[in-house]
Amino acid sequence: MSLHSLLTDRRLILASNRGPLSYSLDKEGVVKQKRGGGGLITAVDGMLAATDDALWVTAASNDAERLLAQAGKPVGSTDKSYKVLFADVAEAAYADYYDGVSNGILWFLHHYLFNPAYEPVYDGAFPKAWAGYKEANYAIATEIIKNLAGDQSGIVMVQDYHLYLIPERIRQESPETLISFFHHIPWCCADYFRLLPGGYRNAILNSLLCCDVIGMHTWRYVDNFLDCCAQFLNVRIDKEAHSVKVGGRTVLVRAYPISISPKSLTKQARSAPVVEMAEELDKTLNGRKLLIRVDRAELSKNLLRGFQAYELFLERQPDWIGKVTFLALTYPTRENIPAYKSYIQAVMRKVKEINARFSTPTWQPIELNIEDNYSRSLAAMSICDCLMTNPIFDGMNLVAKETAVISRRDAVLILSETAGAAEELRDGALLVSPFDVEAMAEKIEQALTMPEKEKKARSERLRQVVLANDAVKWLTHQLDDLVANHPNQPANSLTELAQ
Repeated sequence: MSLHSLLTDRRLILASNRGPLSYSLDKEGVVKQKRGGGGLITAVDGMLAATDDALWVTAASNDAERLLAQAGKPVGSTDKSYKVLFADVAEAAYADYYDGVSNGILWFLHHYLFNPAYEPVYDGAFPKAWAGYKEANYAIATEIIKNLAGDQSGIVMVQDYHLYLIPERIRQESPETLISFFHHIPWCCADYFRLLPGGYRNAILNSLLCCDVIGMHTWRYVDNFLDCCAQFLNVRIDKEAHSVKVGGRTVLVRAYPISISPKSLTKQARSAPVVEMAEELDKTLNGRKLLIRVDRAELSKNLLRGFQAYELFLERQPDWIGKVTFLALTYPTRENIPAYKSYIQAVMRKVKEINARFSTPTWQPIELNIEDNYSRSLAAMSICDCLMTNPIFDGMNLVAKETAVISRRDAVLILSETAGAAEELRDGALLVSPFDVEAMAEKIEQALTMPEKEKKARSERLRQVVLANDAVKWLTHQLDDLVANHPNQPANSLTELAQ
């Protein structure tokens, strides 16, 4: 049965920091629309396309979106079956919420990116930043509560670390509403979570435990979350049932590996603009092998070690000089955070150094593009011989799944063993430690010299895993657990409704 049937008489509201549509003002002050970016958008957009009348609530991040927020009406586009509503967040509060807390602290925390000898430092500026984080969370929660309009049969699905404080606010105002939270990044171990002071970490945990269901990408992250609850809160943990007792409620903590919408992705990859880009790229290769990476210009994505590994590969395998191109498509991100600026500068220096060392009159070893161009990324994924994705830690890594579906050349996947996707894709991928540059160099050689029969077999295993667990299944598994776990909802679960 489709999600249309499963969600009969239940309003679905989804909340995230960034939505599927972003808006900006042109020189004439006219509002322009474009597709939002990021892995969350890729997964959830495909999932909501299978619903009727869903609402996606997100924070207004610029002047154009604040104008839409102040208008107070949801917006959409002709190819969306759902609407997007912007919550009005003041510019200063948004900066504190987004840069000061979400990405300046929480992202670093869950990806183990701090250097504890020097950071983090919680000085007098942090309470102000936390106040902005709370203000943004409450602004989004207010819009959700308005649109629930007292409907206790509504379902609210809150997404990611930007919005930790929303579940508690909704539970206070709408006690019987079904609430889930999905964490799109890793959840760190309890000892590392101690890098966040007690008052803040307890506020996060207490709010999340106002949900009915909490979702993570992997069971390892589930165990980390349960350990944090056990160590920092006075609650009952059931490790075998993966649940937490809070008063008279039971909160389920489950692994739901996020995925993509294969049909939608394939349609985009076969569109005329993408096919044309792929043909143009193929011509420039002139018979060379194509190694790619597609990431945000992000610390956790481990770009620098990836380039160091490619440099070592060329140094040890000089016969490959001029026979392979490394195309790195990176998306600008968090440019207001100093650590990101210095990191991307280091990446650019390394690329320049490698190109100066190995280039020939007719060939450049690395092409680095720092721009938001999803169509070009799809084109590269469709014709590449190898995809390298070697994050330090990653919640899932949907690029690995996207490439598995649209690759026309049975692309070999080099995948970090610390990416969430490694649990599902290990049988088809070449797994590697993200810190082992030498092993990465060896995996590049293995990928480029792999026999066609093995490439095809590995590629097929990857594709079948993704096809068996698409974005719609990711949603329905959560919805089924939500309804089954809520004592005041009808007894039959969504699974029973589908039978």
